[in-house]
Amino acid sequence: MILTFPDPLPPPASVAVYNTRNTRSSKVTGNAGTPVYVVNSAQMVPVLVALTDAALETEDVREEIESGVKDGREKVREARECGKKENERWEKEKKDTEGAMKDKEKEKEVSS
Repeated sequence: MILTFPDPLPPPASVAVYNTRNTRSSKVTGNAGTPVYVVNSAQMVPVLVALTDAALETEDVREEIESGVKDGREKVREARECGKKENERWEKEKKDTEGAMKDKEKEKEVSS
């Protein structure tokens, strides 16, 4: 499997590229046969997008994403159940508190 990526964007017009060394590695050319000078990280965006797309297409990454979605659904379900149990507990506590207050009021009325 051979991966090909797009060339980086050209450097901004405001940047002057000075090639002070002449080595084999400085003669890297892009797909169009022109030299590639990366002077700004934003130039690499098309390359990184292509790399990300290629990674997302692999089976291992797809399996991890699907596993994460499944785990996320389980966590949401657990959170809903916990919220429901807490609401039920609160309703019971609220009724108990209201009942205790009514009992105190009755005791005051009887003792008066």
